[in-house]
Formats: sequence, C-alpha cells, structure tokens
Amino acid sequence: MLEVVHLFHAYHKVSLGFQILKSYITEESTIEEKELAALKQLQLLRVLSINAGDCENKDIIRKLDNLSPPTHVEELYLRHFLGETTPAWLNPISLPQLQYLCIEDSRVISHMTENFWGDNKGSWNVEGLCLKFLPRLKETWETFQSAMPALKYLEISHCNSLENFPCNVEGLGYWTKPEEEVENKEEQDVISCHGGNEGEVEEVH
Repeated sequence: MLEVVHLFHAYHKVSLGFQILKSYITEESTIEEKELAALKQLQLLRVLSINAGDCENKDIIRKLDNLSPPTHVEELYLRHFLGETTPAWLNPISLPQLQYLCIEDSRVISHMTENFWGDNKGSWNVEGLCLKFLPRLKETWETFQSAMPALKYLEISHCNSLENFPCNVEGLGYWTKPEEEVENKEEQDVISCHGGNEGEVEEVH
C-alpha cells in the first residue's frame, strides 16, 4: 500500500490503520490516475481531510473533482479548493455514511454541485455542517434543510452570500436544532422502521 501513503505525492498523515487520511496539495503536486483509484481501496477510512492549497492548476482541480472516496467516510474536511462548484463526488450517494462536513477557505466556490442536493435515491445523513470563509457561496438555508434532514448543528463564518440562514453568516454564527424537533424526528424514524413489521418486536437503542 505504498502508493496510498504517497497519494498525490503530497504530505499525508495516516494513522489508525488508514482510518484517518490528511492530504495537502500544492501547485507542484502530480496526481496519477491510479492514485485516484487507490483512495477508494481504503475501506477502513473514516476521516478524510483534503487541503487543496489554493491550487489554481486546472488539471489538478479536474482530478480532485474525479476522486472516488470510500463510502464509509464519516467526517470530511475540504479546504482551499478553487473549483467554482463543490467536487462531483461530494453527494449523498457517494458518501452515504457521512455525519460531519466541513468546507472552508475556498474563495471561488459559488454553488454546491447539482448532485450535492441528492434525489429520491438518497439524502444526506449529515448531522453537523461547518461552512467558513466561502464569500461567493450563494445558497439558501431551505435547500440545505431539505437535503440534510438529520442536520442538528451548524457553524457558519464569513459566508456573506448565503441566504435565509438561522444564524449570523457574515461573522461567526451557530445554530442547533431545537431538542423538540430532534425528538420528533427520532420518533418518526422509529415509526417508519416498524411500520411494515407489525407483530414483530425489536429492541430500539
């Protein structure tokens, strides 16, 4: 697995049996197609951090857009990415187990990619969302709420173009879902799980 350790020919910190991977990209980085595929093989990976280093190299941006992260990733950090939209793989179908998403210091991003919002085949299970220093990102709170029904915690900083958010978007803002709404959602989930199993008894944790 030497190729995985040297993925992107950049600085990485890999620990806990490839459960955590931190990648730093520079203008001098070279990314081979086989290295893009290698990331998918890290089935134990749970935390993925990509710092694109404000790289303006269009070929590198394109290749980052074509990454295939393993589906079991639970936390994702994307920093200093200079694509105009978020990467195509950042969607609920590719990352069905993602619980926390952080995007920051990406001054060019103006919109989330279309498939970020999901469809009738799947929606996000994200519970925590952090958006920082994304001055051009122009999206609405309603679209995030619809795409992330499980969202419980939100942190925003210097995202002046966001609209209708329940907290400050120009400075530092926080939002947490009211406890009553969380409890109602959990009750609905339990009813949904047991709706087709009348007569069966299961223990719900």
